[in-house]
Amino acid sequence: MNSSPAIKLEPIELDNNRIVVKTTDLTASMP
Repeated sequence: MNSSPAIKLEPIELDNNRIVVKTTDLTASMP
């Protein structure tokens, strides 16, 4: 069961990085 939380944290971190990249793209397209 200890592996479950660790595995869930990994995908969450990757998602956050992708969201940041998408936000930067939107900001660059806005100006």
